Amino acid sequence: AEDGTYLIDPDDHYISAKRLRVIDYTGLEGLGYFWQIVLKAVLPSVGLQAIELLNAMHFYFAPRIKPQERDKIRQEHVNKCLGYLETALAADPTRDKNRIVVKRMIMLLKQFLESFVKQSEGTNHDNLIEIEIQPDKEFRTKHYVEVCKLTETFGSLRRKILHHLLSLNSGLIVD
Repeated sequence: AEDGTYLIDPDDHYISAKRLRVIDYTGLEGLGYFWQIVLKAVLPSVGLQAIELLNAMHFYFAPRIKPQERDKIRQEHVNKCLGYLETALAADPTRDKNRIVVKRMIMLLKQFLESFVKQSEGTNHDNLIEIEIQPDKEFRTKHYVEVCKLTETFGSLRRKILHHLLSLNSGLIVD
């Protein structure tokens, strides 16, 4: 819309935050823009969608980003949120703007921290995809479905397929 109230035009492409994977955080542009939307959006749905995307950009990483770098990025994200929360709490609490910022920072932190709980409990099924494997008829096996994490590499998928085909004793020889 012309007034900038929509984060993503409903008629345009929709980005599911749970499908997002950051490949190069240092080359990521627009984070400041998302923070401004979280802090200033008038419509609650826009603010919530920006929170979801902002959290995803600090939680879901491609395998090439090292765990230490992920931890540092996540820590900076939480510290930035706590800074905005502290500023809003120190300001006039009767102003709607400050109350909105406090509520949104609490929502952002809650959602972000809950992502770690889901990940550690293994309940984050949004991170899984099913891939239908259709082996050549020479292997004499039916199509089957392989479940993979979104962060797995093609090499990992290839090893899973190879392991499945080897278990069929189909005469496949691997060097």
